[in-house]
Amino acid sequence: MTPPTAQSDVKPAAKRPNVWHITGWVAFALSMSMNLRLVYEQTAMTWSQGPQMIGFTIAHTMPFLLISGLVGNLACLAWIVCSLSYLGWSAIRHRRLSPNVYWFPLSAVLFSLILAAIPYDSWQIAMIVLRGPGPYSVDQLSYAAANGDLTLVHILLRKGLTVDALASTQRTALNAACVGKALPVAQFLIDRGADLNKAPDCWKIEEFRSHMQQPSKQEMPQDLSPSAVVH
Repeated sequence: MTPPTAQSDVKPAAKRPNVWHITGWVAFALSMSMNLRLVYEQTAMTWSQGPQMIGFTIAHTMPFLLISGLVGNLACLAWIVCSLSYLGWSAIRHRRLSPNVYWFPLSAVLFSLILAAIPYDSWQIAMIVLRGPGPYSVDQLSYAAANGDLTLVHILLRKGLTVDALASTQRTALNAACVGKALPVAQFLIDRGADLNKAPDCWKIEEFRSHMQQPSKQEMPQDLSPSAVVH
């Protein structure tokens, strides 16, 4: 009798019931339906219409899509955890898995969740790099400045935006940075030539006040109490 070979210790390829694969693809479809819409809002819609409140449009015009998408994302997470657990168990039991049994749906589900996890500013940067500044890029600049997003501010200026350009609020990015108390961004804009006198809300920040002319009554920020002054 010939001794058993190493291959004889490997059990036949493990198969999971088809219902499990169907569950994964259903979760993927529900997840992608919402995530693709969110990607659209963060890319094309932001580029053509200005900064968006991500998810706001879906919540008010397509609530079913929002609910099904959230359920889909949670289902995708649960499906991945269970699938990885089964893969680990199969590896311990020396079971071979056919690539099309798990890796293809697993990759699809992971891809959908990765789309949802990419930050808003990363999508904006990608669109600006690929297509250049859009018609509402000045609003994007002010929005980024107010939120302290130095990378996006730097890219927009490098793409040709004027540092003292007025947004739809009739305020500059420097003013937005002061409103948002994003002092590193404010200092960066000043270093790039932004005019403090065109940013009346910077009057509330003590370190900038000495370099400014006092705003007029119409431009004077309403809250000039001691607590409003940033040290």
